[in-house]
Formats: sequence, structure tokens, C-alpha cells
Amino acid sequence: MSTLNAVNLKHASSSSNNIVLASNGTSYIPKHIVQVVSSTKSDTASTSSTSPTEISSDLRAAITPASTSSKILVTFCLYISQGDSSQSFRIYRDIGGGGYSVVGAADTGNDDGSFTHWAGDGGAFLDVMHFTYLDSPSTTSAVTYTPYWRVSGNTCYLNRGYDGSGNYNGVSTTTVMEIAAWVH
Repeated sequence: MSTLNAVNLKHASSSSNNIVLASNGTSYIPKHIVQVVSSTKSDTASTSSTSPTEISSDLRAAITPASTSSKILVTFCLYISQGDSSQSFRIYRDIGGGGYSVVGAADTGNDDGSFTHWAGDGGAFLDVMHFTYLDSPSTTSAVTYTPYWRVSGNTCYLNRGYDGSGNYNGVSTTTVMEIAAWVH
């Protein structure tokens, strides 16, 4: 049996390394998922704040990228209810314990830097909010992502219907995936 020793593998017609092999035996294949981290919140939370506040520390997801060129795909799935008002959501991140700051939110025209949602019923049902952002943190330090929310009216609830009947419940999640970038 023969052993091939290599650090970088590439196609003969390519000018860049296509696969990088680390000294610990792991491989770094461009445009593939390197790692996935997820967090879950199954109990309820609520806010009446008109300023952005963290929904719950249970929804924080921390990932340590293997390379500064990696992208991080951040996805939130939130079960929300609120009566006749709007709420907005923001993605916050902390790099290496330096403190949270807002990143990567879409400007909807209603709330700068936010994903905004209007709830017009106020009943027992839940709206499922999905939002995704591809981040480029350019670091190999731990990066923590968490969702923030604020309202412009009634109280907003997570994982339960607005009327509190208990007929509708949800489990909210945060998922972050490291995507390997091309290695040159």
C-alpha cells in the first residue's frame, strides 16, 4: 500500500489549490460546508420594547471559522405572534467577545437595517419568520450570532399565540454554517 503526502490538491489545468489538507487530517474543500452549529428555544419569550433587544440567549449560535476567507450562512426560524402592529428583527454578531453589533439586515424601507413584519390579526396563530444572511466575518476567532427584535405597538411573543390559548406553539432556531471559500 502506498501513501500520498500532500498539503494542497488541484486540477492540472487550475492555477489555484482546490483542496487544502490541514496537518490535523481535516480537509478544506472550497464551497462546501465545513461545520454547522445550531441553537434552539422551545419555551416562550416576549417583548414590548421599541428598541432592539436580544430575543433570548438560548438563540445564540457560536462558530469558530477554520479560515478567514470562509463565509458564514446565518439562518433564523422564529415563531412569532403579535396583535395589530409591526415588529422588526435584526441580526447581531459578536466577534471574539468584543461586543454585539448589528450586521447584515435587509433595508425594507420601514426600519433601517431590519427584517420587518406586520401582524394584523392578533389571534392564536403563529407566523413563521425565516431570514437568512451570508456573512463574511474575516476571522478565525469565535463569532456568535443572535436575533434581536423590537415592536411598534402591542407585545410580541415568541413560540406562542398572541391570545395565550396554548393551541399554537413553536420551536425557534438559529443555525450557522461555515462555507469554505476558494483557496488561492
